[in-house]
Amino acid sequence: RAGRGASTPPPICRNRPESSSVVRHHAAGGSIDAGSWAGVTAAAAAWVVLPLAFAVGSPAMAAEDLSTGPLRFDAQKGKVGITLEGRPRVVDGDTLVFESLVAPDGKKERVRLLGIDAPETKQICTDSGGAGYKCGEEAQAFLKGIIGTDQVKCLASKRDQYSRVLGVCFDERTGKDLNREMVKAGEAVAYAQFSKAYVGEEDGPRAAKKGMWRGEFAQPWDYRKAKRAGGATVGGGAAAKKGVPAAVKSATMGNSAVKSPTLDFSDPWDDLSE
Repeated sequence: RAGRGASTPPPICRNRPESSSVVRHHAAGGSIDAGSWAGVTAAAAAWVVLPLAFAVGSPAMAAEDLSTGPLRFDAQKGKVGITLEGRPRVVDGDTLVFESLVAPDGKKERVRLLGIDAPETKQICTDSGGAGYKCGEEAQAFLKGIIGTDQVKCLASKRDQYSRVLGVCFDERTGKDLNREMVKAGEAVAYAQFSKAYVGEEDGPRAAKKGMWRGEFAQPWDYRKAKRAGGATVGGGAAAKKGVPAAVKSATMGNSAVKSPTLDFSDPWDDLSE
């Protein structure tokens, strides 16, 4: 999957008692004996403990599992010190914005999902029949669908040069690792240049031809590189009629030899239209 030059289109691929015998029920202005009071308190306790038991057993109450993700080593060293929680806006398939939170640079908190790369908002891929479709918009819609109106928690150990949090995010209701879910659905690929944590999650969608794997696509990092160089333009022939770059139409998809440009995070947003 090595590039073909700066100007070449991208290759593919969570009441104290008042006596010892009588307890006065001040709210009602009367009194009940200690035995009756014990029965009342026991019943009340049951109503408290029962829902608590359900809450403790629910996925949203479980601790976020970082043991198999891109933050596993930082978590072992106690270096995961950044936590963001709220209902984010989905910018694209791998970027979230927490509108009510402020980053060190004074801007809204932005999170780049660590270890994955999703197609850019305007990126075009081809389906199994060779027709072009908006895979970038599909990835964005898929991530929105996973989150819905749920609260999201993002954990991280660092920010990039633009104060973006490079994190692993979880749906607090379901406990799902959003980064992982995107790759499992074929709506993003593992960003092996930065972490190999999700590489194995590509096997399922690739075999089932789900998401981008149902056809051909340019790896997102190649697409951005070509776009910066002015090469991510619509090609000629039949591919042009379908709105697909010719190089994307003819190249073979794959992710066996991942090589991402070292300056891939040099822009404040991956999607250059932001």
